[in-house]
Order: sequence, then C-alpha cells, then structure tokens
Amino acid sequence: MNLFCARSATVVAPFWLVASSLVVAPIGAAYAAAPVTQTLSVADLTPCCGNPVPDATGIAQSNSLSKADVGQADIFSSRIIIPSSTSSTITIATSASDSSADIRVVLSRGGLDYAECFPVREHDGPDDHSSSGGSSTFAVDIVKVTFHSVTVFKQVQGRCDVDLSTGGIQPGVPAVQAGDVATASSVVNSIRTDFLSGIFVQP
Repeated sequence: MNLFCARSATVVAPFWLVASSLVVAPIGAAYAAAPVTQTLSVADLTPCCGNPVPDATGIAQSNSLSKADVGQADIFSSRIIIPSSTSSTITIATSASDSSADIRVVLSRGGLDYAECFPVREHDGPDDHSSSGGSSTFAVDIVKVTFHSVTVFKQVQGRCDVDLSTGGIQPGVPAVQAGDVATASSVVNSIRTDFLSGIFVQP
C-alpha cells in the first residue's frame, strides 16, 4: 500500500464504520438487500505555492454513503501534518503546548473558494511529540447523517464554513466534487499563506 492509500485508509476507516452503522444497522431485514452507494473523493495535499513549508503533508476527503429510501451519511475529513523540525519560511506554532497556530483548509471550484475548514490540533496522539522531534497534526472531521426524517450533524473535530458569502460561520459538510481543490493555509496576523494543495479525485 502506498502512502496515499495508507493515509486515505487511516482517515476513512473510523468514519466509514460510524456512518455505516448509523445508515445500515437500524433499517431492519426489509432493507437488507438494498445496496449502499458510496461516493469517495480524496485529495492528497503536497507542498505548493513557493514551498513555504516543504516538510508538511496532508490529505482531505469527502465520503458519502447512501441507501435508497433509508438514509445518507456525508463525511468530510482532513489531516495536516507539520513536523516540528520543518524548515518553514512562515511562522507556524507546532509546539504541543501552544494552540495559537491558525491552520485552515480552503476548498475551491473553478478558482472560487466555496468552503473553509478550521482544523484543530490533535493532542496525546502518536504524532504529538513536537518537543522530541515529532510532528503536529491538525484535524477536521464533520459528519451529517440523515435516517428517514431524522438528521444528526456532528462536528467531531474542528468545523467548516460552507457558505462564504454569508457573514459568520455557516456550519455544515462541504459538498465536494471531483476536480475541486483543497488548499492548506496558515493565517498569521490576518495574512493567509498557502503551503499545501491537492485536487480531489475519485479513487
């Protein structure tokens, strides 16, 4: 398994299980034969834009699971990993004790931004050892599940603004399409610097 597939599997697995259980488990034997349709779009984020953070890596994905006449689960997830030893030319706080870093994942289509996500730093994980040469991981996980007439929306980690034309944060799951672009940025003193980018494809 290559790095792209490995990272995809890491992000997909827990939310596939959650969404599958929410959409499929409660439906009963009457719907057992109905297929579950999945639409998965993944963007492998690589250094871009003058390479200001050459050691950073990332991934973003949109996953939709649906079962006819039963329900649908929409999931958006992203991970941005910044090594503590990065040779960054911009200011990014990666110390595990410092939560001031403002990392964002911006989604665009046809050159126009349509959603902005705000990952949060993951703590106490296997990669959270910045002081000893590890890395800092910034994560966003958003889930929306509709089962018949009931809808559950959960911002598991971080949040996303899905309507940039309206003031404030309009929370939701971004409606990603293949060909959209995901860009990871650092915002310092209201100045946005892009450092990772990738195009959503359907594996």
